Amino acid sequence: MGGVVCIPSPPSTARDGMPVPSNVHSPVSALAPSTSSPGADWSERSGGGSVGMPFTRGQAPNTASLNIVSWNIAAVNNNPFEYWVTHHDPGYNRLMHDVQKFIDAPGDRDIEVGQIFTHEMWIELKGEMESHGMEGLADVERRWEEEYKGRKAISGFMKDKGIGSKRLASMPDRITNTINMSDGSVVMRPTIINGFDGDLGTMQRWWDLWKDFVFRFVVQVFNKDGVSPPQVVCKMIEPILHSKYPAITPEEQAISIPLQILCLAIFDSILVHMLNTVAPNTWQPLKRSLCDALISNKSKKNINILSHTYADADVIFIQEAAAAFVEQTMGDDHLARKFSLLKPSVLDGKRDQNSLIFASREIFIEETAVEVTEEVLNLVEGKWAAAGDLVAFRIDGAAAGQKYLLSSFHGDSNGLATLPVMKAIHTVASEAYPDHTLIVGLDANTYREASAQRHGVHQFSEWIQSKGMSSCWGEDPDPSNTTTCNARTFLQPQLNKAVRLSEQVSKGEQNLKDWIVFYASQLTACNTNRDNTGRVRYVQEMVYPTLVFPSDHAVVSTTLSPVVKKKTRFDQQPGGSTSDIDSFPMATTPTSVRPNGTTNGNTDAPRGSPFAVVERQGSATN
Repeated sequence: MGGVVCIPSPPSTARDGMPVPSNVHSPVSALAPSTSSPGADWSERSGGGSVGMPFTRGQAPNTASLNIVSWNIAAVNNNPFEYWVTHHDPGYNRLMHDVQKFIDAPGDRDIEVGQIFTHEMWIELKGEMESHGMEGLADVERRWEEEYKGRKAISGFMKDKGIGSKRLASMPDRITNTINMSDGSVVMRPTIINGFDGDLGTMQRWWDLWKDFVFRFVVQVFNKDGVSPPQVVCKMIEPILHSKYPAITPEEQAISIPLQILCLAIFDSILVHMLNTVAPNTWQPLKRSLCDALISNKSKKNINILSHTYADADVIFIQEAAAAFVEQTMGDDHLARKFSLLKPSVLDGKRDQNSLIFASREIFIEETAVEVTEEVLNLVEGKWAAAGDLVAFRIDGAAAGQKYLLSSFHGDSNGLATLPVMKAIHTVASEAYPDHTLIVGLDANTYREASAQRHGVHQFSEWIQSKGMSSCWGEDPDPSNTTTCNARTFLQPQLNKAVRLSEQVSKGEQNLKDWIVFYASQLTACNTNRDNTGRVRYVQEMVYPTLVFPSDHAVVSTTLSPVVKKKTRFDQQPGGSTSDIDSFPMATTPTSVRPNGTTNGNTDAPRGSPFAVVERQGSATN
């Protein structure tokens, strides 16, 4: 079920601020544990990368401001080696550079596939597939003997574009890499490129574990009908269709299930052989350190950043959250006390890429929240949004007359879904909820340069301005204000996308993808900040994720203040009166006491309204 999650409020407890390093000289030192006292240096504001609190409500031009955060926490990435990581251990770069050399220029180490995945292994593999009633094994055996066994492992198999375009290794890897069971447990194929924690120090040990997992391990997973019947892992693999992947021939389609299993076994065996060749004593400890940071404790680290560094946020927009993240947030004291969690009615538990909204209970009345996601999706032209990608809610503010329309969205990889969804949001906001203040946090997946295949930064900015919108990046966004800086390594299935160690920044993916959008007639932005350390600091040209910042997207934060429209004393007010005080377009009563009765530091306006009174220059105070 979706909707508002009323997180139980635990007893109030004291919380220390997260220490912040006062002097950061390098990407690694930026992430080193700080020796400063709790809360030290919070007063320093960002600007050229300085550290400090993300929000300075009292110093903002309008003390009725809203503190907004948007962050794609990038839940889906089961391969700890997929992206170059900023790691404190020099052994990590040595390992990844040695893997790069092994694949780039293997020399005499480019031995035949049959010397790694041996003929004896093939005989055992064929026997396992026969025991499960797989057809076409005679044809698969012929292909093993004539096409695969004699290939060079690196140049003839790992780099073969045909195997890649036919998805013969990547497709079964996607299905069996990491399996989320219906009982909530997670199981992983014995391979280098996931969080499997067993010992893979020898080829025989790996092979025994691999066979047991693929052919004897029984799983049950969620499907469109509920929960699948119990089945062994190999039964999850489906045919690769020539109609969808034209590189596959009709003959290969007919035997594509056992052919995929063969190619997956060869692929995994080459990875095990390679790492046990280049770093037999160090690769497994390094993998465990990466898994701890990027897989096992990823949600814990994300929640810690949100609840400590962004403790003063009023709205937090999240993209690409795993369905389990919803439950995990309930265990954090600060998030539980402060926020209502607004989630889509349909959570995506398979792709695990869900958009969420955390709305402060001090600012918003959770009982008034109504999901309007379907209203938006019904207006999206084409099939651009999958389950969980978009969430939208209307909700009342604590002050009388305040109404908000909040939306969080994650676009497709090329950003082509962004405009269709934003058009629908604009239509719903302007036609169905014109008296609501709109705020959208999104990963728009925008790129430096627009093309037919990719949505551009300036293209997106020009479009939102044509609809009367603005963003945290201003009227002329600078594409060099990147919110991603990542590059794929040579330890992942798509070697055509691999980037060398020396080029991880220059040829890596650096783009401004993450935005906070609103109507220019309603709000203005100041104090916009990027953060790729979890400490309100952005280290330029540092690849991330890192061991302490587990996402490949930066946190974006900004302070939004209501637009103050000047009225003359002759402008008519509701009921026929006139006034020369400032008016607030989205609130009939600009101030109101929050539920707890506290104020925001303005003695003339009770705290709780993001639209606190801002008096005209020269007007008398009460």
